[in-house]
Amino acid sequence: MSQPTTWGCPRAADAPQTPEQVADRVDDSLDALLSNNSGTARPAYAVAGMTWHDSANGVWYLFDGTDDWPINIRSGSSNVLGSVAGTDAITATLTPTLTAYAELTTVLLVTAAANTGAVTLDIDGVGAKSVVKAAGTALSGGDLVSGGAYTLWYDGANDRFQVVGL
Repeated sequence: MSQPTTWGCPRAADAPQTPEQVADRVDDSLDALLSNNSGTARPAYAVAGMTWHDSANGVWYLFDGTDDWPINIRSGSSNVLGSVAGTDAITATLTPTLTAYAELTTVLLVTAAANTGAVTLDIDGVGAKSVVKAAGTALSGGDLVSGGAYTLWYDGANDRFQVVGL
């Protein structure tokens, strides 16, 4: 759906408005509310603290008054990585297919084997990125155990994945 350019019922300052114009604007506002502010761009009426859903790429954003911050990039699917292979150069897939890493992309990795040293992760062939501890240091051998489940998030500023709590 396309977003309305303004929110709510027209005020007297917006007059004159026909009853049909008022009803259309209220209907547009309710559609936006019921769709969780879903559209292909941030709604024009966005205010700081509002979330909105980019229906073109499945990304949820938090608008801080200036910038849109991605808060969840997956829509209608799990963030659990599939087809995980490798020990230190890990490859994996997501459904639907990931086409780019976005800031704060969060995934659940269930390892196929224990790592033996520094680790990289390549999801859907997007590109291998370093996997580091929460403090930003490289993983050491045995930090990831075989069959262990780890939450990772993409740190776009440093172009790497960080393991939560490690």
